Amino acid sequence: MLLLPVALSLSVAISAALLLWALATQRQSLAYLFKPLTTILIIVLAVTAPAPVAEGYRWLVVGGLLFGLAGDIFLMLPRDAFLAGLVSFLVGHLLYIAAFVQRGGAQITPWLMGLYLVPPAVLLAWLRPHVGKLLAPVVLYALVLTGMGWRASEMWLVTTDLPAILAMVGSLLFLVSDSVLAVDRFLPGAVGGRRDRLVLSTYFGGQLLIAWSIIGLSPGA
Repeated sequence: MLLLPVALSLSVAISAALLLWALATQRQSLAYLFKPLTTILIIVLAVTAPAPVAEGYRWLVVGGLLFGLAGDIFLMLPRDAFLAGLVSFLVGHLLYIAAFVQRGGAQITPWLMGLYLVPPAVLLAWLRPHVGKLLAPVVLYALVLTGMGWRASEMWLVTTDLPAILAMVGSLLFLVSDSVLAVDRFLPGAVGGRRDRLVLSTYFGGQLLIAWSIIGLSPGA
């Protein structure tokens, strides 16, 4: 049952490792190949995932992954397409939020929402002097990204199953990835040579776990 998702997950890991190697050795043409390929493999996993928790949930997640693929492409272009990439990922996060609400409901747990709001508030306060004219879209993106992580956790509180745990952890990894990317974008050099490893490992790990959350696994699976 899980043979294909496991095989695709191994392929994702190999493709991501080759991407990091290409970036480290400045083989840009190979980076242009392996970055979208890694996301495409995750999309294939999501589309072919067996025993989905719900078909509507599957296709909302697939939509989020497709917009993530668009964001990947925009952010790796030689010209600066940061804003286009930001919008693509923002739409992707909105689709993830819709998926999590569809499965977990629209309940609000005040302490949980507050817990998620503190880290981005601190990060935005730190980066604000360096963001310039992009402040409004960056704040909007941060709110949507934070909302995505929060709704994944709300879904887990309702369902308490393994797919929801995978979605929650995947969303948290996505939050880490984008936080590191924001620091590197607006404070060049702050992250240092670890940028690609930190951003890409958490990003692809997050996307992969969200894709796995489609599969209706029991805690003992």
